Amino acid sequence: MASCRCAPKHYYGFGKNGDKVSCKGLSKRQNSFSKNHFLEVLKNKKSSRGVNVGFGVMDNSVHTYEQKRQGLSYYYGKRKGDYVRISKYKGKFDKSYLPNWSREIFILESSVSTVPVTYKIQDQNKEPMKGTFYEDELQKVDRLPQEFRIENILKKGKEN
Repeated sequence: MASCRCAPKHYYGFGKNGDKVSCKGLSKRQNSFSKNHFLEVLKNKKSSRGVNVGFGVMDNSVHTYEQKRQGLSYYYGKRKGDYVRISKYKGKFDKSYLPNWSREIFILESSVSTVPVTYKIQDQNKEPMKGTFYEDELQKVDRLPQEFRIENILKKGKEN
């Protein structure tokens, strides 16, 4: 019987009783070793030292070049002038089917370089709000709403 080249290799170890036990851990260890070895070879390869054709700068500095080119949006998720909503505080027994975000839309005034990043916002009348807000407390809105909520019904018509 001829052996197949593509057959999987089985590794065995010996247990406490001297039994022959199949050991999947050895094959996993070998796979991770070969993967890590491959990554080390790529790191040590000196091919990334040439000039990038698209950017005209060294390949090693393309990443920092892109960071400078994209500006704050690369570091921060939101930019100055974006429309956002702020999150509402909900207690334990508040109704969960009600929205978690305010209806009012605010404009990002500036970002404060703290860890984690915080933002100053202003309302649509350009009046700044007190305090700063974390990125998780703000929800980006694509555009101003064209539909508005009905406050109250003044008069009902006749039902047929």
